[in-house]
Amino acid sequence: LVSAEYPAHPYLLLASFLLIPAGQPQLIGPPQPIVAIVVGDDVILPSHLEPATDAADMPVDWMRPDLDHSLVHQRYKGQEVVTRQNPSYVGRTSLFTDKLKHGNVSLKLSEVKLSDEGGYRCLLPSLPRESFIELIVGKHTSKLFETNTKIISVYSWIHQLSVCLDVFVTLPCVGCVVCGVGQNNRCSTVMEYFICKYCINIWTLRVDIASLRIDATFMSGFYDRICS
Repeated sequence: LVSAEYPAHPYLLLASFLLIPAGQPQLIGPPQPIVAIVVGDDVILPSHLEPATDAADMPVDWMRPDLDHSLVHQRYKGQEVVTRQNPSYVGRTSLFTDKLKHGNVSLKLSEVKLSDEGGYRCLLPSLPRESFIELIVGKHTSKLFETNTKIISVYSWIHQLSVCLDVFVTLPCVGCVVCGVGQNNRCSTVMEYFICKYCINIWTLRVDIASLRIDATFMSGFYDRICS
């Protein structure tokens, strides 16, 4: 979904009208900007092929169209190429080489800088379509943490939870009570873990014991389920 605060990038809207030859995989990016809350942290710019297609031997280019020296990351013939890379990104970019065979061409950007904010373009020269990702650095909002329409009440203290694209992450949490997520909306007790999957970037969660509310710094992403 596209929010009023972070509207869809205009290139995304344009790309949605492109005609794609039948049977060819498409590059898919996120519908909303990616937010890097803390300068110096790592961030993932997600992009993948649908249907899933082995991209291990495909050339992959990541660009910043607004820069004169626009090449952020390049992979060619199975190797990372740095000779034409923008000097500001040298040593800070990488692909998930073990996931390329599944069509995941997401870019990991390490030690994010304020100057990294802007529009990014992922392209595979063998395909007609590109994906566009907007990165926002150092700006965030707070809101009550929700999963769909079910509000979670937790009687414990949560320090911080980090979740990454396509990675299962567990957060130790002893004696937590989670309401509204069990069968027939009955309360269930989670004795050891929250389990989250298919989340993008980082949530920082803190619990206000007095009001029994969770204060969460908002980022693009979602929680698929919570279970013990």
